[in-house]
Amino acid sequence: MRGPELVRWLLPGVVLGWIGGMWMEPLSAALGSCIVAVTSGLLLLRFSAIRQAIAGAVLLGVAIGFGASGCQTRALYLTDGPGLGVCRFELVRSWPNRGNTERWLAIDAQKKRVLLEGSDLGLHIGDVVVAGVRCLVPDSQAHPADFDEGAFLQARGVRAKYEVVWCGQPAGADGLMAWVRRALGAVRKQVAQRCLGLGDQVPAGLLLAFITGDKTELPRPTRAAFSDVGLSHLMAVSGFHVGLVAGMILLVLQAFQCPRLWKPYLFVPLVWAYVGLCGWPGSAVRAGAMSSVAAFAVGLCRKPDGLTVLSAVGVLTAAFRPEALGDLGLGLSFLATAGILLLNRYFAALGWTGWRRYCGMLAGVPVVATACTAPLSWPAFGKLPMCFVPANIMATPLVMAILALFAAWCVVPPVLAGLVKPLLIQLLHLFLNLVEGWSKWGPLLLPLNPNVTTCAGCALALGVLWGLAVKRPIWFGLAGAFTACALLRGAKLVQHHPQRFMVGTDCVVVQGRYSAVFTEHPARPGQSHLKWKTRSLTERVSNHPPDSIRWCGAQWAMTPYYIRCRTAEGTWRVVNSSQ
Repeated sequence: MRGPELVRWLLPGVVLGWIGGMWMEPLSAALGSCIVAVTSGLLLLRFSAIRQAIAGAVLLGVAIGFGASGCQTRALYLTDGPGLGVCRFELVRSWPNRGNTERWLAIDAQKKRVLLEGSDLGLHIGDVVVAGVRCLVPDSQAHPADFDEGAFLQARGVRAKYEVVWCGQPAGADGLMAWVRRALGAVRKQVAQRCLGLGDQVPAGLLLAFITGDKTELPRPTRAAFSDVGLSHLMAVSGFHVGLVAGMILLVLQAFQCPRLWKPYLFVPLVWAYVGLCGWPGSAVRAGAMSSVAAFAVGLCRKPDGLTVLSAVGVLTAAFRPEALGDLGLGLSFLATAGILLLNRYFAALGWTGWRRYCGMLAGVPVVATACTAPLSWPAFGKLPMCFVPANIMATPLVMAILALFAAWCVVPPVLAGLVKPLLIQLLHLFLNLVEGWSKWGPLLLPLNPNVTTCAGCALALGVLWGLAVKRPIWFGLAGAFTACALLRGAKLVQHHPQRFMVGTDCVVVQGRYSAVFTEHPARPGQSHLKWKTRSLTERVSNHPPDSIRWCGAQWAMTPYYIRCRTAEGTWRVVNSSQ
């Protein structure tokens, strides 16, 4: 093993250090980082054997993880306070709106990221405003499995959330970065208008989600269908999208016979422009960084090592954005990329080339990506799509064709654009019909115990990753799969049905140390849809199942407590969380 290849062992150490640092105080994490760093230096300097060198690299990564965890704890603290404050903000990019409430990601006077919310603000990216704001607390969880807005904002570097009470006259910010933000914001607005110009709402919203990751124009049933079949990653800009765009850019440069030495200097700015157009999501930043390193390596006639580049990008992310280590999307991106790189190396060791290798990657990538991301996706989403392999195999060429048609629709003359537009709409409708058909096979609902699902996902991911690393993916993958199934099955066996007691018109449900009270509420006249009511840590009532990562489907709801639902016939039923 050569010296630079030791870098690939830094990233596992960073993850271990960050997980360990979560349970430590900032001062303890900093002290532990120094101790582990000194130990790592002694191993790397005093020993030349490969095992000691790998141990030293892993320990160095642990030291970086400890330091990143400590910095995250000190830097990202969501505050709350009464009263009205006045501050100066620079708008960085738009945030998905919530109803009629506009939301913006901004930078305050201390150069910290904050989230602004308000109505009828009339602001634009790159504006500088002085506003009177009131500090808000992130939305609390209705139950332990509910969406945690505080953790979501913290993973994106947002230190506070404000409600804009009044806003002064906006002015344009000075500087190169402000000009870049305004330019990217204008291009993003034009792309959104172009996508929504299709005329058909659902296909237009799907096209906008494919290109920029903006899912606000998609109805909730469509997003749920994509989630149930394992295609949610298509609507969140990731390495898949950056890879497609990078491939298109390379084809254009090749068509114009661009010299090899000039390709990186044209390719890299265009790739990062697309990443900025999508709002700088962590997965796209990871893909853009890896593409940039690979482009310069090829331009210098060097062969880049994928795992080494992935680890280096992860270490740089921990150094410059330590809070990003808690980003679920970024973690899924790194795990999936590691599995795909190991799968590609495995096929190369088998000597597969050409169409044989392409078909192997087409069928193997969904399996490997799903297995490697299980430690994060299973406890977060609580379900496993049953038809994710055929869905991803069919989706890959369709999405490539959709993006190619959109690019052609934007650049061809108006006469030809009139011919491309109907074809693009028909292809989007075909994709939506396929997803709707696949979603009829509902996902496998996993146990609600996050510790069990995390352990099961780790067993599956370790089996697949280690099997690919040692060139025995089938045996180790099956061992990991059987271990995961045993853990999940054991968790289901210990879930018992609740005990129900009627106290007047209230229903009290008890199991172990958990309890819930469901109060009778008469149905409205003519009400035909389900009405859900639960009271656990807080009370939540809605006419439709709320949009939460633990609410699956339209007939059943999943909570760590219990739910009472009114069916279409008007009868009440109490169901266990395992159902």
